[in-house]
Amino acid sequence: MIRFFWIDSKEYLNHYFLLWRSHFLRKLMPKKIRELKQMLSQLGFTEVPGKGSHTNWVHPLYTGKITISGKNGVDAKRYQEKEVRQAIEEVEGKEKDE
Repeated sequence: MIRFFWIDSKEYLNHYFLLWRSHFLRKLMPKKIRELKQMLSQLGFTEVPGKGSHTNWVHPLYTGKITISGKNGVDAKRYQEKEVRQAIEEVEGKEKDE
Protein backbone atom coordinates (compact mmCIF):
# COMPACT_ATOMS: atom_id res chain seq x y z
CA MET A 1 0.00 0.00 0.00
CA ILE A 2 1.34 3.40 -0.94
CA ARG A 3 0.87 6.26 1.50
CA PHE A 4 0.72 9.72 0.15
CA PHE A 5 3.50 12.12 1.09
CA TRP A 6 1.26 14.75 2.65
CA ILE A 7 -0.15 12.28 5.16
CA ASP A 8 3.34 11.37 6.34
CA SER A 9 4.40 15.00 6.26
CA LYS A 10 1.61 15.98 8.67
CA GLU A 11 2.78 13.40 11.18
CA TYR A 12 6.37 14.43 10.59
CA LEU A 13 5.65 18.13 11.03
CA ASN A 14 3.54 17.51 14.13
CA HIS A 15 6.35 15.47 15.70
CA TYR A 16 8.98 18.11 15.00
CA PHE A 17 6.70 20.92 16.10
CA LEU A 18 6.27 19.20 19.48
CA LEU A 19 10.04 18.73 19.78
CA TRP A 20 10.68 22.37 18.90
CA ARG A 21 8.01 23.55 21.35
CA SER A 22 9.45 21.56 24.24
CA HIS A 23 12.95 22.87 23.44
CA PHE A 24 11.65 26.44 23.18
CA LEU A 25 9.74 26.21 26.46
CA ARG A 26 12.81 24.82 28.23
CA LYS A 27 14.75 27.87 27.09
CA LEU A 28 11.91 30.20 28.02
CA MET A 29 10.85 28.75 31.36
CA PRO A 30 13.29 29.27 34.23
CA LYS A 31 14.30 26.32 36.34
CA LYS A 32 13.17 26.06 39.93
CA ILE A 33 15.63 26.47 42.80
CA ARG A 34 14.90 22.85 43.66
CA GLU A 35 16.14 21.75 40.21
CA LEU A 36 19.40 23.69 40.57
CA LYS A 37 20.02 22.07 43.95
CA GLN A 38 19.34 18.61 42.49
CA MET A 39 21.76 19.24 39.64
CA LEU A 40 24.50 20.27 42.06
CA SER A 41 23.95 17.38 44.48
CA GLN A 42 23.96 14.83 41.62
CA LEU A 43 27.36 16.10 40.53
CA GLY A 44 28.80 15.72 44.03
CA PHE A 45 28.49 19.23 45.48
CA THR A 46 27.82 19.33 49.20
CA GLU A 47 25.42 21.76 50.80
CA VAL A 48 26.64 24.11 53.50
CA PRO A 49 23.82 25.95 55.27
CA GLY A 50 23.70 29.72 55.08
CA LYS A 51 21.52 32.42 56.59
CA GLY A 52 17.82 32.24 55.89
CA SER A 53 17.02 30.78 52.49
CA HIS A 54 20.65 30.92 51.34
CA THR A 55 22.59 27.71 50.79
CA ASN A 56 26.24 27.43 49.83
CA TRP A 57 27.51 24.59 47.67
CA VAL A 58 31.13 23.42 47.60
CA HIS A 59 32.99 20.77 45.60
CA PRO A 60 36.60 19.62 45.91
CA LEU A 61 37.22 20.27 42.19
CA TYR A 62 35.47 23.65 42.08
CA THR A 63 37.30 26.78 43.17
CA GLY A 64 35.11 28.82 45.47
CA LYS A 65 31.49 28.24 46.35
CA ILE A 66 28.08 28.74 44.81
CA THR A 67 25.43 30.55 46.80
CA ILE A 68 21.82 29.82 45.92
CA SER A 69 19.13 31.91 47.54
CA GLY A 70 15.41 31.33 47.49
CA LYS A 71 12.88 28.72 48.49
CA ASN A 72 12.72 25.46 46.56
CA GLY A 73 9.52 26.25 44.64
CA VAL A 74 10.64 29.69 43.43
CA ASP A 75 11.87 30.29 39.87
CA ALA A 76 15.63 30.65 39.69
CA LYS A 77 17.14 33.87 38.41
CA ARG A 78 19.11 33.81 35.17
CA TYR A 79 22.39 34.55 36.91
CA GLN A 80 21.80 31.61 39.26
CA GLU A 81 21.22 29.23 36.36
CA LYS A 82 24.31 30.58 34.59
CA GLU A 83 26.45 30.22 37.71
CA VAL A 84 25.32 26.61 38.24
CA ARG A 85 25.88 25.77 34.56
CA GLN A 86 29.41 27.22 34.66
CA ALA A 87 30.23 25.34 37.87
CA ILE A 88 29.01 22.06 36.38
CA GLU A 89 31.07 22.61 33.23
CA GLU A 90 34.17 23.39 35.31
CA VAL A 91 33.82 20.28 37.47
CA GLU A 92 33.07 18.01 34.50
CA GLY A 93 36.09 19.44 32.67
CA LYS A 94 38.36 18.75 35.63
CA GLU A 95 36.95 15.23 36.03
CA LYS A 96 37.81 14.51 32.37
CA ASP A 97 41.37 15.70 32.90
CA GLU A 98 41.93 13.34 35.83
